[in-house]
Amino acid sequence: MTDYEWEPDGYLEQMQAELPGYEELQDTVAAAIPVGKRFLELGTGTGETALRVLARMPGAAWVGIDASEAMLAQARERLPASVELRVTRLQDPLPEGSFDAVVSALAVHHLDGLEKRELFARVATAAPVFVLGDVVVPEQPEDAVIEIDGVYDTPSSVPEQLDWLREAGFRAEARLIRPDLAVFVARRYEPPHRPPPAHAPSAARVDEPPAIRDEVAKDTSPVRRYRRFRGRRDHGPALEGGGSRGLGPKSPVRKGQTPAALTTKSVAKPRRIPSNISHVTTTVWP
Repeated sequence: MTDYEWEPDGYLEQMQAELPGYEELQDTVAAAIPVGKRFLELGTGTGETALRVLARMPGAAWVGIDASEAMLAQARERLPASVELRVTRLQDPLPEGSFDAVVSALAVHHLDGLEKRELFARVATAAPVFVLGDVVVPEQPEDAVIEIDGVYDTPSSVPEQLDWLREAGFRAEARLIRPDLAVFVARRYEPPHRPPPAHAPSAARVDEPPAIRDEVAKDTSPVRRYRRFRGRRDHGPALEGGGSRGLGPKSPVRKGQTPAALTTKSVAKPRRIPSNISHVTTTVWP
């Protein structure tokens, strides 16, 4: 960025003459800023953007930075006394504290690509929302209307700036006011809410009877607590040392065990009697 001193007198008229779509850009930027209590503006100039936003939110705290003392002097005459204005370059550290949003109109295009990228990363740590209205490089060179000198004015394309914003942690979108004029609205990415991890298998369920929950909680062995808990839940009260009384209806029959249903009433087929033993008349049961 090359040092350049704007002339405050006649600045608005100059912008309106040299930037087709200037008023629409300013109105779009102001409308995109969410309602909040504290804002930071990058490149306040004579206060055009701040005036529009504070008209919507007159009680908001406003901090504006600009590299031109002359421009800020005129902004002080136009803005409320509560507005805090600082002579600071965009490459310098941002004012401390958190903000509801950071806004900038027609200032960031004076930074080169690397400086824009670094600025977006710093903005992401200062506020969850960033609204940027600025000159951009159009997709088709013949669509460029705004005069660019390539030295003091070093705009970047929309895809480049979207990539830098996303790299900084924003979800960003852009709206073209003209092929070479755009408004970016970037919202800091917040990870989706994840439910808390499920309780460990050894923990007692909250919907179990209090007596069972208390007894399970006394056992410090995770494996034993789990087995005892499963025995209570699936098969009824547990026996001392683990295990359960009987087998529930859903429990499989283990090898070598007789199902409980067959222990009270057994059904068996009689053994086959050889044909040559005719005097045997009694059925033999297993």
